[in-house]
Amino acid sequence: MNFGETDTLSEKDEALAEKYLIRVWAGARSMTTAETFDHLRLENYTSATAWLDCLPPTSSVIKGHIRGGAFLIHREC
Repeated sequence: MNFGETDTLSEKDEALAEKYLIRVWAGARSMTTAETFDHLRLENYTSATAWLDCLPPTSSVIKGHIRGGAFLIHREC
């Protein structure tokens, strides 16, 4: 709700943003229980229809994008 409104991004905000992005990535009809992209990658990798080129990014990569987005939003305000 307050994403990017402060100078710092808390770990809680990062985790909430990652959970949201998992839902976006997996789709509305997905039955995933993953709360991090690392867990989503594991679920996808161990599924019967896994394709290595279709694996989602890692949590560390996503968190970098989340931080970058928060920085850009804060800078524009």
